[in-house]
Amino acid sequence: MTEAAPSLRVGVIGLGDVLDAHLAGLTRAGARITAACDIRASRAAEVAAAHQADAFQHYEELLASGLVDAVDILLPHHLHEEVAAAALSAGAHVLIEKPAARSAAAVRRLRDLADSHGRVFAVAENTRLVHAYEAVGRLLKSGSLGEVEVVRTLICGNDAKSLSNANDWRGRKELAIGGALFDGGAHSFYLLEWLFGGAETVLATARTRTAGCEVEDFALATGRLRDGGSYVTEYFFAVEVPWTERLEVYGSRGSCIVDQLMGPPVVHLRDSHDVVGAPIEKVDHDPTGWKAKSIAAVATDFVDSVTSRRDPCVELDHIFRAAASIEGAYRSALNGGEVPLEIA
Repeated sequence: MTEAAPSLRVGVIGLGDVLDAHLAGLTRAGARITAACDIRASRAAEVAAAHQADAFQHYEELLASGLVDAVDILLPHHLHEEVAAAALSAGAHVLIEKPAARSAAAVRRLRDLADSHGRVFAVAENTRLVHAYEAVGRLLKSGSLGEVEVVRTLICGNDAKSLSNANDWRGRKELAIGGALFDGGAHSFYLLEWLFGGAETVLATARTRTAGCEVEDFALATGRLRDGGSYVTEYFFAVEVPWTERLEVYGSRGSCIVDQLMGPPVVHLRDSHDVVGAPIEKVDHDPTGWKAKSIAAVATDFVDSVTSRRDPCVELDHIFRAAASIEGAYRSALNGGEVPLEIA
């Protein structure tokens, strides 16, 4: 009888808002949580006790403990590259929340470091495993929409309380790096890369509406797609609506609308006379759970990619190009004009 392979030992660094979804995905894949790290000692002890793990306040001590094969990094944006680089250099596989790093160059450095150490470096870009977007991918592949002419995305919700709080990193530029365009753009520009060939140019504007906030909470970015057609991405982070995402795809033969607040969440409009549309099957209406489920799914994929020795489903080339697109959007918002995205 063949002996079962040992479970992947995972340490979680940063025990904040998305922790539960990550833990659900990691444990569902059979990983063992062997270490929990947070600067709040009581929080680290609480999570560690729940998983019969060891608690740490400093990630350096966790990495030196010999207790982990991999780490899941859920830290404020400004710490991503530093902690991921240390973990990869220590021989650990790495899953990191998006945005992966402050720049495209930093994403490339982490990718190269992972390759040099023979370790998996994965980004928890949950967009890739949102059921509604997977359904759009199938619709595009079937040819039902024809040639893509316009793509529009929207990410919106109300984060004003956090953004205005001087003690919360989300509204502090030094810690958050950027605001709605940086945080939300990681999703939207990744989506453009994955399903629509990516952005070729970008023209952007950004502003701050929330008092006491140092980063933008409102942004728009538009431009041409490399595979033809145009795109518009919108980000409203201080509006009175439950957090949601919307995707509209307008093709030469038909259109498709995704709205996570609406039921059904995905509708196919066959032509300009179809005022009802047809719901896409196998996509549940789950306005309060879709995001957590997709985050859990990407954590599960990470464990499987390590144990099965395959690449994660979220391609690092797409993450790199999305990061470069966001940098271009900030240049446009600062200097004005459309910016070509000449991404090597």
